[in-house]
Amino acid sequence: MNILKNNTIDLRLLRALTRKPSLFTPSDFSFWTDPYIAKHILHAHLNPDTDAASRKPETIQRSAQWIAQFVKMKPGDRLLDLGCGPGLYCQQFAKYGCDVTGIDLSSHSIDYAKNQFSSKDPDISYLCQDYLELDFVQSFDIITLIYGDFCTHENSDRNRLLKRVYQALKPGGVFIFDVFTKKYAMEYVKENDWFVTLKDGFWSPKPHLVLTKRFHYPKDSIVLSQYAIISDVGATRICRIWHHYYTTRNITRLLKEYGFEVAGVFADLEGTPFSNRTDWIGIVAKKPTKS
Repeated sequence: MNILKNNTIDLRLLRALTRKPSLFTPSDFSFWTDPYIAKHILHAHLNPDTDAASRKPETIQRSAQWIAQFVKMKPGDRLLDLGCGPGLYCQQFAKYGCDVTGIDLSSHSIDYAKNQFSSKDPDISYLCQDYLELDFVQSFDIITLIYGDFCTHENSDRNRLLKRVYQALKPGGVFIFDVFTKKYAMEYVKENDWFVTLKDGFWSPKPHLVLTKRFHYPKDSIVLSQYAIISDVGATRICRIWHHYYTTRNITRLLKEYGFEVAGVFADLEGTPFSNRTDWIGIVAKKPTKS
């Protein structure tokens, strides 16, 4: 789309960017695999001073330690980390003797993970793959999906993911993940802004304007972050990032629907007790020993 016509801004097109799209209207491009943006996502993962893409190193270490203790992790356990990024959690889990596999869509993150950790941590392997296409069957003792990745999928993909995770777990295996609550979502959806970048920025290597608009779909418990990236010649690309938010009741019901037992619900993946004032829900779900 181009908002310039005969060197004039088409205000009708510009106004259309502020309208609420239909649920799960796709983006114009893949945010997670765009070659330019992926470099910036990797940089955010590795920045120890921000939680923008990964949690801070000390939080990752505490979380891995708590998970290891809660599930009684032992040497030889097979662990699959979905959406592993540059392998920050994989490295921690390997310290407990796990045979770790990390999967991520981003070749930039996977290449970094391989280059950083493979020689030091022979019990870690990395796959550049869409984890929605999992074809493992009863292979893993533990599967993790950390930092709200579960929230980003539309309903059909989320349900397919739960089926695949269930199939990939051994009987008695655990699925550990986190989602955010409505409290967090409502703070998130208040943010609307625009900014101009005159050189290379997060979204483009060329000068551009970014218009950010948040939308709430209360009946579906979903918030949308929509980004319109407009070049200096008017070329416009739309990126939409969807997020479900959950209650303990509906996430528990969803897990039971796909055969899981809920072994623990917390305010995070460090074992903090859950309360109605927390932003996150950390869940430990178990595949029954007997189906």
